[in-house]
Parts: sequence; structure tokens; C-alpha cells
Amino acid sequence: METLRKWFRKIHTHVAFLITGMVIIYCISGILMNHMDRWGYDISYLPVLNEMTEMHYSPNTFWSWFSDIFSIGLLVVTITGLFLIKGKKGIRGVGGIELLIGLVLPFILYFIITKFF
Repeated sequence: METLRKWFRKIHTHVAFLITGMVIIYCISGILMNHMDRWGYDISYLPVLNEMTEMHYSPNTFWSWFSDIFSIGLLVVTITGLFLIKGKKGIRGVGGIELLIGLVLPFILYFIITKFF
């Protein structure tokens, strides 16, 4: 298991560095897209932000493939990260409980919001 953990650490580190730029782009553009109407602004006057939201929409086949590869990278970083910490704080302890909460909570919130609001 220790050899596997070392490989996970290497994979986790390198893939994380590769996708960090895209994570930043998706985060900023997602926030902008979620609140564009509420904040009442037009990002077409801001070229960099406009391009970021265009990438977020996956406007063509290339960007769809790029987004898929990016998503796979996120999964790799997430899955390898689950096994980097061992012991009571890792996946078999508190980390596993937090993982379950993180998986279940969005569904509970979605159910509550769609049924009652």
C-alpha cells in the first residue's frame, strides 16, 4: 500500500499542477455566469472574462473534449487525494465520514430546494 501511496502522491501532484489554471478559469467564470443578471453587468466589455465564460460553455467539439479531459483530471486528483492521508484522518476515518457528507449533502439540499422553494 505504501508504494501505491507514493505513486498516488506523484500522480496527484503533477495532474493537480496541470489542471490548476483551468480550475481557476472554471471557478471565476462559473461565479460570473451565476450572478451576471443579479449584478447587472455585461462582460463582453472585458475580453479576458468574456473568453473565460465562453470556455465554460464548451462552445464547440474541441472544448467539449477539453472539458471532458479536464473533468477526468479532476477525478484523478480527487481519487488519488483520498488515499494520501492514512490513519484516523484518512479515508478510513474522519476523511471517509466527510466524503460521505460531501456526497450526500448536495442531493439533500437539491431535494429540499426543488420540493419546497
